Amino acid sequence: MCNPPFFKSAEEAQGANKRKNKNLGNNTVRNFSGNNNELWYVGGEKAFLHNYLYESSLYKTQSTWFTSLVSKKENIKSLQKSSEKLGAIEFKVIPMSQGNKVTRIACWRF
Repeated sequence: MCNPPFFKSAEEAQGANKRKNKNLGNNTVRNFSGNNNELWYVGGEKAFLHNYLYESSLYKTQSTWFTSLVSKKENIKSLQKSSEKLGAIEFKVIPMSQGNKVTRIACWRF
């Protein structure tokens, strides 16, 4: 299960952290864990997922299913279209929620 970085830059991650801290009313430096390269990727979650999808197509005979968490639901449609272009024979989305956090798991196979 891939858990992609969903920020486009270190600045975007810091801004999200400041907003969250303000809403929570705390003054912590960072309210999430992870190294910088785990938190952001140039182009954000969408770019990371499309790169991961392309790379998975290079290993289509070495794994049955490829999976990833997808934080932003608007990324699902383009990911599904790209999976079809790359020859995926099946694409599924599993909705998931924990408290107020709503996310999904994208699954595909070739």
